[in-house]
Amino acid sequence: MEYNAGIEAKVLGKPSGDFFHAVLDEVGVASDEALMVGDDVECDVVAAMDIGLQACLIRSGKYRSGDETRAPQARCEASLADLVDALLETR
Repeated sequence: MEYNAGIEAKVLGKPSGDFFHAVLDEVGVASDEALMVGDDVECDVVAAMDIGLQACLIRSGKYRSGDETRAPQARCEASLADLVDALLETR
């Protein structure tokens, strides 16, 4: 397709930093106002933190015991409900 179109394709998707920036631009939110929440330590949490986002690892889905040691700066919660409860407590 690139050859026929005469242009180079730009592929967006996790864990590309361009993906996260595109989402932030689309919703009009600055990176320091956003929190990436995910269950994949590499593609969600570490990728988001690599571009300066805050991140929270949720212990469900793709999460495996010990994943939090791969992103020690990230918040880690048992569930999305626990994260929401914790965030509401700090308001």
